[in-house]
Amino acid sequence: MTQSLFALLARISLGVIFLFVGWNQVLESSRTIQWMSQAGIPLAKWLYGLAVVLELLGGILLVLGARTRSAAFLLALFLIPATYFFHYDFSDRGQVVHVLKNLAIFGGLLQLAAFGGGRFSLDRN
Repeated sequence: MTQSLFALLARISLGVIFLFVGWNQVLESSRTIQWMSQAGIPLAKWLYGLAVVLELLGGILLVLGARTRSAAFLLALFLIPATYFFHYDFSDRGQVVHVLKNLAIFGGLLQLAAFGGGRFSLDRN
């Protein structure tokens, strides 16, 4: 019971992060696309759209516990280039904090990918 409750809390906690970030990117679309272009991201408009869909859909799936393993794994993969392109300046303490935060999120997502969403999920595993 405790393990399933912790899985539920992990799913909701991680899912809310992606929902919040994805929704903010929708609200700030032109600014986000410009930021991506300045970071050297090729096809910034197309990849912006892909990132927003992945973050919002992935966040919803995590919160619901639907396709938890797949959603968590795809979001973990997404964090690798996101961290590389946007948090690379290790002389900036704030960027180091973002890298460490993303590393913690990455670890939580890998746990969900490995063990699933628990009994209190639509996956029920």
